[in-house]
This record gives sequence, C-alpha cells and structure tokens, in this order.
Amino acid sequence: LPVEAKVMIIGSGLTMVDALASLDEAGHRGLVEVYSRHGLLPHVRRQPPAWPDFLADAPSITSPRQVMAELRRQCRLALVAGVDWQAPLDTVRVHIARLWSGASEAQKRQFVRHVRPWWESHHHRSPPQGAALLARWREQGRLQVQAASFQGVKPAEGRLAVTLRRRGEA
Repeated sequence: LPVEAKVMIIGSGLTMVDALASLDEAGHRGLVEVYSRHGLLPHVRRQPPAWPDFLADAPSITSPRQVMAELRRQCRLALVAGVDWQAPLDTVRVHIARLWSGASEAQKRQFVRHVRPWWESHHHRSPPQGAALLARWREQGRLQVQAASFQGVKPAEGRLAVTLRRRGEA
C-alpha cells in the first residue's frame, strides 16, 4: 500500500483501532476515512475504582430498558461522587449473559436497534494507546470519521466504487 494512499474503513469499533495501529506502524501517511452507521468511536478505557454491584442488589431489574435506566442513574451518582462513569458500567459485565438470556425477543430487538451502538462505544473501550493514536491522527487531519451506512462496492474503470448512505440521507 503506498504510504500516501487513501484508506477507507467500514466500522469504527476496536477492530478499526487495531487497523489504524497497523497502518501507523507500516508508516502510512495518507488519509483514513472511517464510516460507521452512527459515527461513534470507542471511549478510552480507564481504571476506575470499584463500584457496588447494583444489579446484584436489585434482582427485579431484568429488562434491557430497566438496566439502561438504572445504569444511567448509577453513572450520574458516580459523577456526583467524583468517580469515573466507567465504574458502574464495569459492574454490568458479569450480568450480561443472564440479562440477555432472560430478555424477550422483542426486548432484544429493541436493544439492538436503539441502544447497541452506544452500548458498544461505551462498553468495548479502547486501550489508552489506541485512543491516543486516534486523537493524534484526528488532530493531524489524517483521520475522518463519518456516520454512514455501507451500501455496496463494484468495479468502476479500474477502481472500486463504494456506495454509502450518509446519516440523514434517504
């Protein structure tokens, strides 16, 4: 790959961070365009202090909607107490399998449709080195992140034509 070539990455999760690290290590100096449906990047992983396991203390919280409402409340409590919002989120990890298996199909569809992108960017966080790399490339103007859905790719005059639907477009 020529070091000045433009690179397109579909998806903005942790695999994209790994791909960007590989490009950086290979000496890539060209533009990288990242497209994902919501244009969200993973948050940086920090090491917050322990937080009480609020789901273990509230067995009546079972639906994804209830979990998200209580998680948002716990994150607000953490911030008011001067604790990183990641602390309450980290306590949810041990309950994911139980909560998912107990959710109805309608609740699962609702979660996937409305919550999953934000859940993934907050839950699947980037190590500090990856976050620093993203920030550096963005500051240098070498990384652009846009909200768009991948529609397809086809050959076009010796190149590839990629079709995207940007967020908000029909």
